[in-house]
Amino acid sequence: MASENSSSTLSFNTMVHMVTIKLSSTNFLLWRSQVIPLLQCQNLYGYVDGSTPMPSAATDLAGHNMWKQLDQLVMSLLLSSLTEEALSITIGFTTSRDVWNSLETTFSQKSKARELQIKDELHLMKRGSRSISEYSRIFKAHCDQLSAMGRPVEDTDKVHWYLRGLGHEFSTFSITQLSLTPIPSFKDIVPKAESFDLFSKSIDQNTGVPAYIANFSPASSHRSGNTNIYQHKYKGGPSRGGHRNKQNYRRPPRCQICREEGHYATDCNRRYIKPEATRYIKPDANLAEALTHCTIHDEPADWYTDTGASAHMTADASQLDKVEPYTGKDKVVVGNGSSLPITYTGSCSPTPHLQLNDVLVVPRLTKNLLSVSKLTRDYPLSVSFTDNDFIIQNLHNQRVVASGKRQAC
Repeated sequence: MASENSSSTLSFNTMVHMVTIKLSSTNFLLWRSQVIPLLQCQNLYGYVDGSTPMPSAATDLAGHNMWKQLDQLVMSLLLSSLTEEALSITIGFTTSRDVWNSLETTFSQKSKARELQIKDELHLMKRGSRSISEYSRIFKAHCDQLSAMGRPVEDTDKVHWYLRGLGHEFSTFSITQLSLTPIPSFKDIVPKAESFDLFSKSIDQNTGVPAYIANFSPASSHRSGNTNIYQHKYKGGPSRGGHRNKQNYRRPPRCQICREEGHYATDCNRRYIKPEATRYIKPDANLAEALTHCTIHDEPADWYTDTGASAHMTADASQLDKVEPYTGKDKVVVGNGSSLPITYTGSCSPTPHLQLNDVLVVPRLTKNLLSVSKLTRDYPLSVSFTDNDFIIQNLHNQRVVASGKRQAC
């Protein structure tokens, strides 16, 4: 037996250092994946699985003594790779097979529980506030642990779980990747997600649109220093805010209530006059001047497309499904600088083929606003404008899901 192993036998110290993982109650599969190949390459695995029986001392004393020597070597190797927790399980055993069986019986079920725990963590993992790189690294580490346990995750499942964990901000990216044939591999999807994240951040930095902005007033444009800020909103034609090359040019303010120039709505003496013929007029009425948009005509109410708003908004909660009270602190800022409270959130379908998610209920609005940026983030849709109308199309099959005409108020 010694002659068979003489050409490839490693020293005991070498073998001890090759087992880098110490066995504990949570890593039996990882530990076993290191120990078994080492024992097999040294022709020693038969001592732990019983395939190398002990010779009888009566018929082969030399073989019997050699077997005991090598068996104790294997046993010592096993014991040297245990934590104190695992070592206590082996007290009283005299052969390497007894030690191996006791460890397998004790820790295999715990390792199975660990395997299921890692799979659950993969299923439920969310990016949250982590960067794409950090999220990808943690996700891959969990997959690598399962692979080391001999339970590798299929690549399609990796991609599916990874994309699902990216969150709502990556919904358009995730839907697009899952619709591809074939679905990209996990090693390809990670750099794509990182590139998409960088591209999205560059757009956000260039636009600088605050959350829940329904419109921009000339005063807010001046404060931000962005002379092109009006071009975030589609007015059914060229933006009336316009891009001005003359730095000293200032357009006189125009009231959104009486529509006369020279003052803002907050200073209008007709601000609190309630017209008899208008049922829903509020103090900030006639925001129509700030909300001249293309509209989706569909019963029971029109929806105005808005490229400046970052959320869908309505004043009528009865139009929504699954309405929930809004408990946040955000408010909607409109063109005259007023902050309007948000009371509820929900979803609705202006057309049979178009559902709007996370719609804000803002009771003092006078128009239903459809946010173009929110819509294209939620779904693989494109919104095309012409001088007099617009269409919303599915990017995959080019199907028109909604259309509307320009309306000036």
